[in-house]
Amino acid sequence: MKHYTEEQKSTIRSIDIAKYTPKAALYEQLAEEASELSQAAIKCARCIRKESYTSRTMEECEQNLIEELSDVKCCADALQISHSDEIVKYKTFRWKQRIYEYSSAYNKLINK
Repeated sequence: MKHYTEEQKSTIRSIDIAKYTPKAALYEQLAEEASELSQAAIKCARCIRKESYTSRTMEECEQNLIEELSDVKCCADALQISHSDEIVKYKTFRWKQRIYEYSSAYNKLINK
């Protein structure tokens, strides 16, 4: 693998990549990287549970997860798409609400 200087790396922008890559190919790359991110997350869970033996340590699994998340971000940047803070706030609220609802229902069930 060719090594680039920090100066060379800083001049490469995702928008430059998008200029030379068909949009459909960028979406395909995004899907592939998202799939690899999913697999990395599953491997982290397996490592935590000590199920389905993996030869990687938790630290290696987490590093791989970060790398795959970074790949997804590179593709999203090339497509000029980003997350929405408003949607993230709503999703976080709903997630917390579901946890509360589940724990309340569970507590009622075990305290009968």
